Amino acid sequence: RRAKMSSGVKVADDTVSKFNDMKLSKGEVLAMMFLEIADGQVAVKETFAASTVEGKSAEDRHQALVDKFPMDACLFVIMDFEFSDSNGTKQNKICLVTWNPENSPARSKMTYASTTAAVKTSLVGISKEIQATDMGDLSFAEFRGKF
Repeated sequence: RRAKMSSGVKVADDTVSKFNDMKLSKGEVLAMMFLEIADGQVAVKETFAASTVEGKSAEDRHQALVDKFPMDACLFVIMDFEFSDSNGTKQNKICLVTWNPENSPARSKMTYASTTAAVKTSLVGISKEIQATDMGDLSFAEFRGKF
């Protein structure tokens, strides 16, 4: 189901397809995807294979992924967040991070903000949405506190 929201931006079919593949593989293939708004669509900009963070602790895995976030550009980020629950059981949850760094252009921030609902509607199965404007918002503790 493709949603088109107030910004007029749609989520590309290929983006939905890659998201569904990521979701169904439970983080075994992709650990993260950067999505950008380009040509009136939310499209996959870059993917990060799970193998690039394999064997790391949950905290180190998370930090290795967060270190790839650009400091000057807005993005939607689909991230497979790995953690252990209170019983010590490993969990994986798919998060939508709306990344709007403070030093990105105001117009870009507004476009991403007005497109978030379309992304959430089109990508069914997101566990949590996390809005972030600086690296502190992306810390493992901040993410873990959401679950």
